[in-house]
Amino acid sequence: MVKIVDDAIILDVKILSLLWKSKYFNGSISYSNKYENILNWLNREGEEHYFYLDLDSLVTYVAQFSINELKNIKGKDLILVPLKENGIRFYDRIRYKEILSHEVLLHDLRGNEQNIVTHKNVIHFKMVPLKDGIDILKDIAEKYKLENLNDFVQFFEKESK
Repeated sequence: MVKIVDDAIILDVKILSLLWKSKYFNGSISYSNKYENILNWLNREGEEHYFYLDLDSLVTYVAQFSINELKNIKGKDLILVPLKENGIRFYDRIRYKEILSHEVLLHDLRGNEQNIVTHKNVIHFKMVPLKDGIDILKDIAEKYKLENLNDFVQFFEKESK
């Protein structure tokens, strides 16, 4: 939400966080330095996307989707793959796990106990030429023992011969 009050522009913090470093506002917006960390954090949050898939399903889905969507861009076939080094990171949320295990017992609609997800995977993707991307995906499938991704890579290699 944006409001103009007494010659001042009042922005919703989420909108502000997305705009404050953009080319339109860069250098022309005044703010106290004590807010810079908050604005950086809000900006990062605005660029994150959450998917409720396991690592294998997500990486495989993104690969399949991007092959179809990134065909013949600037004369190249491209694919989105995790960065080769440090592209996939695992964060165990120990305190979160501790609190949930003591305070919450989750059940589905049938009364079955739910497994609580107490970690998150952070994946940084990049766009690369298709052949390079398939090689990266093959390494990732082997390193993390991802069955769906391995099946996809094998199918793709067989079909492209």
